[in-house]
Amino acid sequence: PEELEEQVRRVRMLGPEMRGLAFYTTGRCSDAVLKRANECCFRYFVRPVVGFFSEGDLTLSDYQPVDQGTVRLQATVHNLGGMDARQVRVRFWDGDPAKGGEPIGGPQFITRLPAARWVDPDGFNTRSKEPAETLRREGFGIVTVSVPWKAKRGPHQLWAEIVPDAQYTTLRGFQELRVTVR
Repeated sequence: PEELEEQVRRVRMLGPEMRGLAFYTTGRCSDAVLKRANECCFRYFVRPVVGFFSEGDLTLSDYQPVDQGTVRLQATVHNLGGMDARQVRVRFWDGDPAKGGEPIGGPQFITRLPAARWVDPDGFNTRSKEPAETLRREGFGIVTVSVPWKAKRGPHQLWAEIVPDAQYTTLRGFQELRVTVR
């Protein structure tokens, strides 16, 4: 069951546009594996599935911050699931939060992170007739939150963290950005 869930998580990360999975077996399958397959389908395709999916999901408003200057630290959160996520909390850190990093500002709340919408490979959504590029920007339930950060001289590891919550599945809850302030 654990290996099955790890594979479903990997598929979700590598192919976020996939709308579902099918499971096949050539023989009898254990009840534990069948139960986990059912749970995985619900957790990773039906309910909200939030996460960071690329290095570009954590950015600065100015990539050459100056000492004592203020820039915005921006985190883009994605929802690949079939349902909207509500009250998604994102925290920002200067330094690894697991190793004593300092919080940057207070938690930011995404009131509504919309569910993913399917983009037709022919270029149009059959219901809305919007161009695929427009849908790609909106389609995977993408919302960006930000906080001001007062830069201090030296190297920094900036982090964004999606705070886990029982209402959604978190695939990749951390994103890191390294920056040097001169």
